[in-house]
Amino acid sequence: MQLDKIQKVLEWGISFGATLSSGLRFEFDEFEGIRCICTEDVDNPEVRIPRDLVIHKGLIKSIFPRLEFEECDSNTWMKFMVAKLKFDSDESTVGWRQKFGPYMECLPAVVDSPLIWNPREVSLLQGTNLGNSLRAKLLIIFKEWHDIVDKNDIFDNTMIAAELALYSVFQSTSYADIYDAVLVDTIKQTPKVWYSFSAFLWSHLIFLSRAFPEYVLNSECDRNSVILLPIIDLLNHNYNSKVEWFSSDGGFGYRRLGAVDKGQQLYNNYGGKGNEELLSGYGFLLNDNLFSSIALKIKLPADQIGNILKEGIKLPTMDDYTTYAFEKKQSDYNPTVEHPELAFRDGVTYLLNKTNESPLNDMLSLFSYLNKSDNERWDELTPLFKGLHSLRLALEHKLQAVNNKPVEIESESHEINSTRKNYATVYRAEQVSILKYALTQLKEREKKWMSENKSRLLTMKKIVKYDPSFIDEELPLFFGNRDVIFPGSRQFLGLWILIKRQNNSFPTKYKWVQESYSDYKAMQTPSAFDEEADLFNTDLIVQNQAPDKITIEEARNVYQFLSLNAFTRTASTDQETILVKRRS
Repeated sequence: MQLDKIQKVLEWGISFGATLSSGLRFEFDEFEGIRCICTEDVDNPEVRIPRDLVIHKGLIKSIFPRLEFEECDSNTWMKFMVAKLKFDSDESTVGWRQKFGPYMECLPAVVDSPLIWNPREVSLLQGTNLGNSLRAKLLIIFKEWHDIVDKNDIFDNTMIAAELALYSVFQSTSYADIYDAVLVDTIKQTPKVWYSFSAFLWSHLIFLSRAFPEYVLNSECDRNSVILLPIIDLLNHNYNSKVEWFSSDGGFGYRRLGAVDKGQQLYNNYGGKGNEELLSGYGFLLNDNLFSSIALKIKLPADQIGNILKEGIKLPTMDDYTTYAFEKKQSDYNPTVEHPELAFRDGVTYLLNKTNESPLNDMLSLFSYLNKSDNERWDELTPLFKGLHSLRLALEHKLQAVNNKPVEIESESHEINSTRKNYATVYRAEQVSILKYALTQLKEREKKWMSENKSRLLTMKKIVKYDPSFIDEELPLFFGNRDVIFPGSRQFLGLWILIKRQNNSFPTKYKWVQESYSDYKAMQTPSAFDEEADLFNTDLIVQNQAPDKITIEEARNVYQFLSLNAFTRTASTDQETILVKRRS
């Protein structure tokens, strides 16, 4: 059956002027689906499609002659157009349906995107980016459909009343009910009418998985405009395949650069796409995909974005990553112009992977900026360490969520497809691996910084080692020889500074602490209530009968000093606080 469809679409294409290099054979494989095999050694094999076979936005007015639409909606109307060619039976489009019929018949009934997985299969993605975003992605598509059918009188809305009603209560409707109401009709290709959401969703998935950029044919078009290319879109993806796309007498040409040996598959190349993008948009993934990444989004206060960019910190836009050509731009705004906050109003997205350290470095710079004080530069040592540990905590939190074993939904009405289960397992393991790799990189970075700057870092262990008189004499004297247990290194450092200052007994090695604290005291305003400082005063000073030696104001001052000049290894098990010597 599938072979017949392949043969018919090839004969159809050739009858309209499509050309293929000799030695190419399309076939159907149980695991890969349709594929193209070289039956002989072929140099620079080509496939060329004439303009007459290209499905482009210029056809919209021919198929919807009464329609007036804005250019920004052309990709959406192309989805309606393809849905009409596939599912409509009206006599007004008989000619167009006959022309593109062989191609429509060859298009897959189901694109294995998680957008149409059943509830049990979707549960396998719990905690992952895909699992967390599926409802939102589906709602975006639903809204795209709704915005068109709601304002155009070419549709009979009584025929889609149930889907319009579902859209209005989408947020409060369970995924299982959405699946039964809409997605089943998409999967079975049984929409009530060609302009129903279930038909539109099928068409959307076709474009998601098969669209090509129109600018190859028309350099003047909008960069987001897309086309469908019969026959060429039958080629599978391999990111190692060296190909070129070109305009050919108004049509579209594909060329595989170099020789392809007999028996080898002829591949296209969609670009450097990770498995999250491949699974979401194309319904498959690749083992050991070098381009796989995990997306992390950070919402920033709008009033900080301009200052962050002025500091030379890169905030990537989605244009920095591979995207689907047909998706509407979040913004046409250039982040270098007067109001860059508009370009990042939806957040800043970083794609971490194992082959490119730039996104992790950029995130570390941002987290350092967010952890600096007003009188610091973000690239000073204290905010760098604070930023590193803040980022580690964020990644560990993400890892915990992704690493949790999903709870499978028990249901007699839905079976789990073994291929989809494998995809979910591979995808989750890959996400875990990338996060662990990023955490390892941060740990190594911290170790390197600690080694390079050890003369500028003061820890409780160093005080015990290099200031024995504090342990043997000053502490017992301060507490009247009572045994005192310190809750942590932060409390120890705070008390060390206060006692050494009272006694004017800072070791020469650590005179910089005395100078730094004196400078702080000279500039600071009275410290306000600080819960941690007040607990320090109550639990350590008052309870150990030394309230007359250190006031609550002094406790607050030293804690404020530590918050500005020290960092706590919050991502480490010992929660160690380390004081940093600033460069003069």
